[in-house]
Amino acid sequence: MGGEISGDGVENKSWNQETNVMDYNIVFLNLDDIVQNSSRYTSPDSDGIPERIEFPQQDAVIQLIESGNEMFVFLPQTRTQELKQISQGENHGGIPVDLISWLPFEIGTSEKVGKSVKSDEVDEDWQWYFNDHFDWPMVFDYISLKKSIRESRPLGYMAHDFSIASTVSDEVIATSVSTSKAFQALGGALAKNRSMVNESQSSGSVYLLPIVPEFGYDRAVRGILSQRYGVKLSSEDPSPPEWLDEWELPRQRELREQYHEVKNELEQIREDYKSWNRYKHLLDGTGDALEEAVIDAFRELGFETKPEDAGERDGLVSVNNCIFAIETFGTNKKAGLKKVQQLITWVEDTKREYPESDVSGLLVVNPYRQTPVEEREERAIVADNAYERLEKMGFKAVTSSQLYEYLSQYQQSELDTGDIASLLLDDDGVVL
Repeated sequence: MGGEISGDGVENKSWNQETNVMDYNIVFLNLDDIVQNSSRYTSPDSDGIPERIEFPQQDAVIQLIESGNEMFVFLPQTRTQELKQISQGENHGGIPVDLISWLPFEIGTSEKVGKSVKSDEVDEDWQWYFNDHFDWPMVFDYISLKKSIRESRPLGYMAHDFSIASTVSDEVIATSVSTSKAFQALGGALAKNRSMVNESQSSGSVYLLPIVPEFGYDRAVRGILSQRYGVKLSSEDPSPPEWLDEWELPRQRELREQYHEVKNELEQIREDYKSWNRYKHLLDGTGDALEEAVIDAFRELGFETKPEDAGERDGLVSVNNCIFAIETFGTNKKAGLKKVQQLITWVEDTKREYPESDVSGLLVVNPYRQTPVEEREERAIVADNAYERLEKMGFKAVTSSQLYEYLSQYQQSELDTGDIASLLLDDDGVVL
């Protein structure tokens, strides 16, 4: 994941593709790709959009180890990278993402000024990879199994790690991690070799490795396959040099520019589409989400609005020469008298604020909100005493689902702003 390797039997995945690592015998993950291409991805907590990073599942990594398979994780120089987060169609800007927190291990790291590798103590299986001219800023302080994983396994199940390479100051920069039923090594310190643990350990491992600049991701993967497994990929063609990207024919340039234009348009369409999802709160919502959707709906219908005052009314909507104070709420039953009394208070407050204007009240209720909309039609939306009080005060009531229907008809030009204004100002009836 996070790189392109050519060759028979190789399956390349990008970080925004959901992957079950249990489906593979050997897995390579290039975390530095996220850092180098951070604008391409969104955080793992974003809504389900194509750009969202899909880290492997922790249980799948544990099962990979227990099955005797191996995973090689190539590390970035820093474990935290800011990625944009998209939720409910809105971009919340850069959110710091821990790039190694998805692993089933608690990993303590420090970032220090790079120090040369102690080449004479590099694990013999890795001496081909490291040299004493290599500097790396991120070092491992400790590694242990996450509590949630440990509690789901038999008593004594633990993780233990083996130093692969360290600096001249004995700070570990590369390590492998296995699991076992018991750990009889140095009580939490990084073990120097596998002989320091008992024979109950799993045969698989996760390797946490820096990318040595002389290798890069492609050569590092090919080197591991060759040195560790005796596998030489059928295609050994080197990657084209970076400077070659600067060369393109005029027609290529036109197509590239067209591609970016279309891509930007599609991204805007996707964001616009998602932004309309907020009106679904009119069908099942309650609280702030419903209150905001109601005000947004009236604004979309062509009315001047004012948002809620915290702890007070849920907003205002101006209809011709009348200002409606709004009380909005969602419930699993019908509206009672208490909400009408609350609306009366908002109307009185609004009259004092706008003494020169006509002021009335509008109760927006989302009744039986967990019931499918089509099954609510025959039910009363307000209690009898609440209805009588609304009628006496000359107030109106409307369901938020009806407001959703008005919005639908408005967008299809079946209703206009004047039609809805007439419904609100009509003296006959309470419920729209």
